[in-house]
Amino acid sequence: NSGNVLNLTSTGALSQATLLNLDSSQTGGTVVNNTSLATTGTVERITANALTSGSALAIASTGTTTTGNLLSVTSASTAAVTNGLARFNFTGAYTGNGLQVDSATLTGNAIAINANALTTGSGLNLVSTSNALNSTNGLLSVRNTGTSTNGTIFRAQSNSTAGSGLTVLANGNV
Repeated sequence: NSGNVLNLTSTGALSQATLLNLDSSQTGGTVVNNTSLATTGTVERITANALTSGSALAIASTGTTTTGNLLSVTSASTAAVTNGLARFNFTGAYTGNGLQVDSATLTGNAIAINANALTTGSGLNLVSTSNALNSTNGLLSVRNTGTSTNGTIFRAQSNSTAGSGLTVLANGNV
């Protein structure tokens, strides 16, 4: 079979209108479920070639979620993954940040990487193939641009032995 089960087409300009609006008052379960048996190709695609501002996909919540996720990406793959299970591929020669995380957390972690089954790989691998790297910040830049001179800025510790590893304090002491 080929064709569409549901096809929404708009030939007019929808400057501020919505082509498809799903409004649900349910408090549990799944509002939209996309299950596919596809083994190749793309299951769902968002193409926004004319987008100059705004977002192709915006996920927002004003709730005080403590156990849920606004975005959850899960894979049980045991294959030799070559292009990442979640991939961001920026091919333009832009300026600014390719990926930015803004967090207002006071006591949490803005980003946490848990690699608890790691044996021979790396928890974080930064690689550049540039033959012209001439950055004043280096391949890795860890900075506190605030005025605080208290606390720890960077810690690298190979085991749980107190005092082992390298610690850089906010006052510049190592």
